[in-house]
Amino acid sequence: MAAVLAVLSSLSPGPGAGTRARPPAPPPAAEPPWIPVHPERQARLAGKTVHGVCFDGTPPRRLAGGPPPLPPDSPLRRSGGVVVAHCLVDDDGYVVAYQLLKAPPGIDPRAMAGALTAWRFAPARQAGTPTAVHFTLTVRLPRDMP
Repeated sequence: MAAVLAVLSSLSPGPGAGTRARPPAPPPAAEPPWIPVHPERQARLAGKTVHGVCFDGTPPRRLAGGPPPLPPDSPLRRSGGVVVAHCLVDDDGYVVAYQLLKAPPGIDPRAMAGALTAWRFAPARQAGTPTAVHFTLTVRLPRDMP
């Protein structure tokens, strides 16, 4: 084994021989902040298992809810758009908190939180039992002006 390593090290160029300096790696992206939706429900999750986005159960299914309200002068009323949110859905089907992952400029995170208070889900289930999960949600912003 030592002979193989000696041969390999003799084949590789020394430091600085034919190599370019690499630019420093960019710092890791900061995680978006969690925005509370139903903070009173968060205490219920203490000590309970919260499953990840991909788990071996049935994901939550939306029953009610819609896009956030847009100001009358918002350009998004003409163009529409998509909001992607990472939500924590409890075992009763309420969104407890969320992270805004992708949104067009002009989306107010508080308005999104207000809209998510009205969202209801059939809770995720694992082995037939309702469970809390992390869930990625896509919300389409409809165009309502010509």
